[in-house]
Amino acid sequence: MLEKEYLTVSELNSYLYGIIENDALLWDLVVKGEISGLSIHKENLYCTLKDENSQISICGFKLKQKYLPKEGDSVLISGRISYYIKTGKLSFIATEIELCGSGKQFDKFQELKARLTKEGLFDITHKILPPAFPQNIVVITSKEGAVIKDVYKTIHKNNKQIAVSVYNVSVQGISSVKEIVEALSFLDKQNFDVIILARGGGSAEDLNSFNSEEVVRAIYAAKTFVISAIGHEVDFTLSDAVSDLRCLTPTAAGEYIVSQYNNSINRIFSSLQTIEKKVNMTIESTKNLVINCLKKISLITQFKISSEEKNIYNLRKTLSLINPQNLFNKGYFKIKKGDVNIYSVQDVCVNDILNVYGNKGSFSAKVIDKD
Repeated sequence: MLEKEYLTVSELNSYLYGIIENDALLWDLVVKGEISGLSIHKENLYCTLKDENSQISICGFKLKQKYLPKEGDSVLISGRISYYIKTGKLSFIATEIELCGSGKQFDKFQELKARLTKEGLFDITHKILPPAFPQNIVVITSKEGAVIKDVYKTIHKNNKQIAVSVYNVSVQGISSVKEIVEALSFLDKQNFDVIILARGGGSAEDLNSFNSEEVVRAIYAAKTFVISAIGHEVDFTLSDAVSDLRCLTPTAAGEYIVSQYNNSINRIFSSLQTIEKKVNMTIESTKNLVINCLKKISLITQFKISSEEKNIYNLRKTLSLINPQNLFNKGYFKIKKGDVNIYSVQDVCVNDILNVYGNKGSFSAKVIDKD
């Protein structure tokens, strides 16, 4: 095999550096474009400057000016081209930034957002309630990225009962919008509990597919609960706004699924414990009520018996007092003339025949004398 002449990466980058750094045309430039992916750290500014066809990285170190750009601003940036040998990255080092209006891409985004807002696509009244037990999940993303691994790992680390599927699509590029829309339409009919639309972080341009009207309307039309987990925490797309739930990252979406499932289980156990407690309280309360009723019945019964016993005693005492036999036992006699009771000496006459009744019998007597 013939040996070919070659350059090392360092030699190539050094060569390119020399060309760029020594080109006087690139020392002092003014470039017009639209601000995207703006980030300010301390006194340093980082962003992407773009037009309809191209983009370039911008770095501004310790910029001292009153105006700082905003996302979507159309600006003129003065500065020079820099090539970093170590990473082979080309950047535009800004020395001054001037505002010259809002960018076309940003204006289009704002116009679409306003129009869809007016139609009510982002209203909370259209959001679907999450399923209590999400057990069958599908993730729309690129199977080549780390997103599906993160979601799968996050869910199965905490709950292996939840099934996780992936539907492969392009998450950026010309065909991505069509693929995402077709995936949403197809999966919405497959009886999944949750659809997660996800991708990793990227520049604002990388997330353009998730700001397209077609994707937004496909999410809005879905009858399945849709979670949007696009990019990182700082990223926000129209897909986030229209989805039933926005999670800051794909990992956060996995954590939400697990928490929703586990929280539902916990609520059931809590409800069962509450029911058990109420049932036990009802049983105890009923038991006490029965015991108190029995005690009350017992007391009433005892009172009635005691009262009746007292009445019987008093009746017997009364009967005993009025029993004629008691009088006979004490030596008293009952006298009758025929069928008429004699109560006084006035009631008899001499020679009357009287019947005398007393203890252990009776006898007849004749009145001999009357005093």
